[in-house]
Amino acid sequence: MDKKMHSKQPRRKYDEGFKTEALQMVTAGRSAADVARSLGIGENLLLDRPAPQAPNEVFIGDITYIPLCQGTFLYLACWQDMFSRKIVGWELADNMRRPN
Repeated sequence: MDKKMHSKQPRRKYDEGFKTEALQMVTAGRSAADVARSLGIGENLLLDRPAPQAPNEVFIGDITYIPLCQGTFLYLACWQDMFSRKIVGWELADNMRRPN
């Protein structure tokens, strides 16, 4: 079974202007959640959806960073089947760039 799972949904382009705008909002005292909402990302699309009734209907995911002793990070992305609560995919990388 392939451990990697790639979304077929289009992703928003994150350029330097986007990063600068988000950083300005956070340093102005707004929470990260408020910034994400105002920029149109991070919306919870599952709030109005009924609970899944079978495996492979709904997947949820998250990204976290793992600090290394050299002062660098690894990024771990995981996907979970919302019905079975099993991890169905993951990827570990030294950056958060989109794969080609």
